[in-house]
Amino acid sequence: MTSFSFASYVTASAFYTLLAVLLCTSWRGRLQGGLLLLAVLISMAWALLAAFSGGYGTISLKHLLAVEVVRNVAWTAFLWALLSYTRSHQKSMGMRLAVA
Repeated sequence: MTSFSFASYVTASAFYTLLAVLLCTSWRGRLQGGLLLLAVLISMAWALLAAFSGGYGTISLKHLLAVEVVRNVAWTAFLWALLSYTRSHQKSMGMRLAVA
């Protein structure tokens, strides 16, 4: 990788860190917020590993791909939980409207 890609991944990691700090300070203890925080932290680690792999070449491709899979699973779990919450919330709202 070039120094541009190294700088890009380090910048991405810095912004993921900033987002994680913001999420930690405003998290209300719900499952969706926890999963979002977890996905952001894993993405931060992924960006750091990609940066150091490109800059120094010390991390094997096997480990990078494993972290990539974990990152994708974390984001999928967050989106799945968000969808499930939205569907259950809509059903309960429909029930309330039907009763009223």
